[in-house]
Formats: sequence, C-alpha cells, structure tokens
Amino acid sequence: MKVAVYARVSTSKQNIAQQMAALVSFCQREGHDIFMDYIDKAVSGSQINRKGLDKMIEDGLLGRFDGIVVYDVDRIGRNWELGVFFEKFLTDTGIELISMRDNIDMQSANGRLNYRIKCVVAAFEREATVEKIKLGVQRAKKEGKYRGRKPGSKNKKPIGRPRKKKNAKKK
Repeated sequence: MKVAVYARVSTSKQNIAQQMAALVSFCQREGHDIFMDYIDKAVSGSQINRKGLDKMIEDGLLGRFDGIVVYDVDRIGRNWELGVFFEKFLTDTGIELISMRDNIDMQSANGRLNYRIKCVVAAFEREATVEKIKLGVQRAKKEGKYRGRKPGSKNKKPIGRPRKKKNAKKK
C-alpha cells in the first residue's frame, strides 16, 4: 500500500527523529511504500492549519496515496473539530488511517468509535493541561513569584531571567 507518513511534535525542544524512525521501521515491516513524509515541528495539536497536515490533505485529495500512517491518533491533533474534519476527509477519499499504537479500522463501526474516542481523549488531555498551567500561574501570582509579561506586551521572547554569557569579561 502506498502511504503518507505524518509526524508532529508540539515544541521546538522535542525531537521528531524517534517518531520518524519508528514510523519508517513500521512501514518497512508492514510492506508499505512511503509516498512522502509530512512533518509539523513545534506545532500545537490544537492548531487546525499546519503546513505538513495541509499538504498531506491536499495530496490525499489528489489521490497520491492510499493510507496515512501515524504514531498515535493524537499526532493528527488535539482538537475535536479537527478530528471530525479528518474523519470526513478519510471517509470521502477512502484513505485508510493506520496508527502504530491504536487498532483503528475506519471501515468498521468499532474502528470509527475507537478513532472518535481517541480524538475526544486527546482534546481532553490538552484542555486539562491548559487548566493545570493556569492554576499554576494563579498560585505563583498569589505567592508573588510570577514574573510574566505585562498585559498587551508585544515581546515574544521567552520569559525568565537573563543568562550570563559564557565568555563575559569580569569588570
């Protein structure tokens, strides 16, 4: 089967190499012919528009591959609306979704249920993480430890204290 391989990592600190190595090895074991790798680096799963995902969908609509291989369904996204859209895309094109970690067969009612459950759980995990971060920020503010940006700041540089330069001369 000719397949697209899709991989995504959420932050620039994460390395996509492990995910890609596992996906390529899986495709080789299963005898899949890789049409192309579609990669999104440092992109949140909550974002609907992504370069790699958009290109894969475009190529899928053109019939360039028969299946999509992902490490886990949550790599496609952590947004319920995207999950619904992606399911319709798969149904309309007849493209098979193959997840290394999940037993998902979009041709069966049970497989579609598994896919939908995974999408809901992924969206829940993202929302729960956001809530935890907000609680942590609130606690830090109460303790006087929060040093965030001023409201309305255009500064997009990372928050934190400046680091000493390695070769800085002492005065």
